[in-house]
Formats: sequence, structure tokens, C-alpha cells
Amino acid sequence: MHRLFALFLLVGCTAQSAPTPPGSLPGTRFTSAGALPDDDLATALLAEDAPKPLSDRPRSRSYAEVEGDIEARRKELGREWMNAPAADKVSVRDEARDYLARTIRQDLIPPWYGTPWEFYGTSQTPGEGSIACGYFVSTVLQDAGLRVARVQLAQQASEHIVRTFADRGEVAYTYGRAPLEVVRDVKKRGAGLYSIGLDYHVGLLSWDGEGPVEMCHSSVLAPGTVICEDAVQAEAMLSHVHVLGPVLSDRVVEAWIKGKGVPTALP
Repeated sequence: MHRLFALFLLVGCTAQSAPTPPGSLPGTRFTSAGALPDDDLATALLAEDAPKPLSDRPRSRSYAEVEGDIEARRKELGREWMNAPAADKVSVRDEARDYLARTIRQDLIPPWYGTPWEFYGTSQTPGEGSIACGYFVSTVLQDAGLRVARVQLAQQASEHIVRTFADRGEVAYTYGRAPLEVVRDVKKRGAGLYSIGLDYHVGLLSWDGEGPVEMCHSSVLAPGTVICEDAVQAEAMLSHVHVLGPVLSDRVVEAWIKGKGVPTALP
């Protein structure tokens, strides 16, 4: 079944047509735009997920300085990890996970706002050139200190990008779900950073535990740039297939702490 999903999940934000679903699922209706919730479900979920203004945190440090601060913090946590007894390593790992999720969302992603999407975009510098959706994900995570193969990862089907970070039992494959339902799944999992694989797109979902779940991605749709937007209302979330998994799994966080590589999941 996973191999079938991979046929649909083509990274690069292409404009190919998604396969026609076999029929509407309960609580979902299909339109030319994709899967949408029934009116009753939408009303109930919108009451829970009413959109709120998304504020941008002022930036006082350069992007290079942020990268340097991340590396310095990684080394500090690495020393704590080495010196901690086995029973205390979990708390070090959790501290590292919280730090990474917060720093990626607040300090690494915003400088990319407005960088144009382009099918072959491979920029490594925020605001310069253009960047495709897969390269946005792989570049931001590389800049956070994750030892990923940036180019190889960016060129994978979005399912494999998700599986690179999430372990087998952490990946959810769903078909014909409305964006509102996917957002509810994120909230059930808890605050953190997630990767989301769609029919022909990939992005990051971020939730701080209080505000809206945000979709941060290099969008082929308007405005055609890197953007963070309310995932409930993001057109890019309209997809027949959704593959969801945490970016900062225990395995990945420990690799970051130790400065070890995160191998790309391949077909």
C-alpha cells in the first residue's frame, strides 16, 4: 500500500492531476479542488479551529548567526547528554526537541518568507533565487543542524521525506481526508513540528500547542512564495492523500544531539 501512495506523492509541486477517489468518505465531499468537509463537520471543526492572526516574530539576528547559535546549543546539549545518567537522557532529548521546534519555526523559517517558488528552485539563501517545496523542507532542516542529504532528500517523493524523519509507527497514511481533519490529527499528537506529504507537494506543519496549526511551505499556489499560513484554510492542504509524521522523532533528535547523519528514506 505504501508503494501505491508513493506513486501519488511526487515532490516538486507539479500541476499533474490527482487520481479520482473511489467515492466520498463519511464527512467528506469531493470537488474539483479536492476533498472538503461536509457542512456539518466544517461547522463543528471551524468552531474548534477558528482562524487567528499569525504574528511574525521580529528578527534581530542574521540567518548565519541563527545557524551559529543552533550549533552552539547543539554542542551544549551534546555535553549534557554525554554526562547525564541513562534515566536523565530523556529530559535532555525532550529539551532538544522543544528547542529545535521553536527555533525552526521562529528563527529559521521567517527569513524565507517571500522567496519565490520555482519547480527547479534550489536556493540555499533566504530571499535569493527560488526554491521548490522539497528543497525548502530539506534546506531549513539542514540549516537547523540536522545532518541530511539536502539534494537527495529534496528530490524524493513526499512520502519518503516524511519517512526520513518519522519512524514506521509514527507515520499516518490517510486518503480522502479534509484539511480540518488532518489538523485535528496534529492536535491529538501534540505540539511540535511535522512533515506533511500531499499528492504533489510537501511542507511542514507547526503547532505551538495554543494557536492555529500552521502550514509552512514553498507554495506553487498564490502567493507563489514561501509562506506560513493557517493549515485549515491553506489551499495546498486540499489533497486526496495525506502522509503525516513528526520531524523531530526520538531517533532524529538523538542524531542531532550527537552530530550524526539522518539517512534519506528511499523507495
